[in-house]
Amino acid sequence: MPMGNPLSPTIANIVLDTLLQKTIQELKVNNVHIKLINKYVDDLFAIINKKDENIILHSFNSYHTKLKFTIEKETAKSIPFLDMKIYRDNNTITMDWFTKTISSGRLINYHSTQPMGQ
Repeated sequence: MPMGNPLSPTIANIVLDTLLQKTIQELKVNNVHIKLINKYVDDLFAIINKKDENIILHSFNSYHTKLKFTIEKETAKSIPFLDMKIYRDNNTITMDWFTKTISSGRLINYHSTQPMGQ
């Protein structure tokens, strides 16, 4: 579905929910367990064993030829996810705001004529 189409998030949720259900069940049969997985539309955040990352990535990418997953690994015990920076310290996870390097930092003035929804 094209970006901006009102049905795109709904279709993405249906496809990804089906993919997750099938793939996670398949991984469990092969004794590969995902400790935590969170989804926001088409973005996934998962906590996995390092030794299983290639198996998991292959399993996700085998679902359909038009879907391509990548892995972003943590560096310095942190990883960006959406607009958050997630930090790992022993058994604690903390979050902070994350700004992409390509961000211009410009904001729309509250009193502008731009519609409130944007």
